[in-house]
Amino acid sequence: GTEPKIRLLVEGRESDKIDKQADRIADAIQSAIGAD
Repeated sequence: GTEPKIRLLVEGRESDKIDKQADRIADAIQSAIGAD
């Protein structure tokens, strides 16, 4: 599609650490682009 999106893929063996890192990266992206 043509809608603006950012897809974030984080892979690893320890799902709890992966989830935390993905959340941190997503929060940083949202802050950088001024999203809610």
